[in-house]
Amino acid sequence: MVITAKDKSKQYGLSKSTVAFDASINNLAFSDAISNLVFTTSVDASTNVGDYNIAVSGGSGLSNYDPSYNVGKLTVTPAPLAILANSINKIYGNNDPSLTYDLSGLYGWDSYRDWETDRKSTRLNSSHRL
Repeated sequence: MVITAKDKSKQYGLSKSTVAFDASINNLAFSDAISNLVFTTSVDASTNVGDYNIAVSGGSGLSNYDPSYNVGKLTVTPAPLAILANSINKIYGNNDPSLTYDLSGLYGWDSYRDWETDRKSTRLNSSHRL
């Protein structure tokens, strides 16, 4: 009998408790049932985007079997991040106002650097657009 953890995915920042782990079971005879499988992974909410192992072990209803276990893959996908430039006005001849933005989507353990807002890099057709 081979028990394999099924591949799953979760978004960065979300708990692994949002994942419904399950397994495929080969060569189960008659109407036998397997329950109480244990799934483990090193992933938590702050684990970086990438692929990680899901191990499966244990289970009840296995007394007639000598199971082998295969790992599955848990893919951590990017979380959405929104950066919105704030609208500003400038009176001709006055100094340029500070460019500001609103940022949403970071989690408490994440940090960001204060992005440099350079008007020269946003020039379109001799006007400044953000």
